[in-house]
Amino acid sequence: MASIAPKAAIAFDSNPITLQQSDQAVAAAKGFVDALLSRRVSHKDLLPYLGTSQAVQDLEDFRQAIGSPKVWFYGESYGTQFAQQYAARYPDAMNGLIIDGVVDLTRTAGDYYTEDTRHCRESLLAKVLTACDAEPHCRADMGASAASIYDDLAAKLHRVRSP
Repeated sequence: MASIAPKAAIAFDSNPITLQQSDQAVAAAKGFVDALLSRRVSHKDLLPYLGTSQAVQDLEDFRQAIGSPKVWFYGESYGTQFAQQYAARYPDAMNGLIIDGVVDLTRTAGDYYTEDTRHCRESLLAKVLTACDAEPHCRADMGASAASIYDDLAAKLHRVRSP
């Protein structure tokens, strides 16, 4: 049976894309997919069966085949998308649902990753550093505010990287 995994022969640009270059990141991802599809013309017929919707249907078919009355879901990141779609399509098949790191299904993948890289990284870091300051053990380990320790470390790293 032929493998549909990508081969190492696909060329990759060794220059990293920065977080400020989200348009280039999207273009690079699309280029990668196009390269894979061009190499695997004989497997394009599988594409309709490789999405979340089909995976949800596959799980429901499997659940019914083994006679499972109801299921529990725990989903993280992409798993939250899968769990949300399964719960929406088969609510009577669910005993419960726990989702962590919810993916907003109203946004496109491009919108999600653009916002994540442009806005969320600094907001999340600020929340983590503030939470550390609010936790006595974490603050004691730091010896100062977590933000100041982070800023000092970032400055040292910048000096090391800049000749």
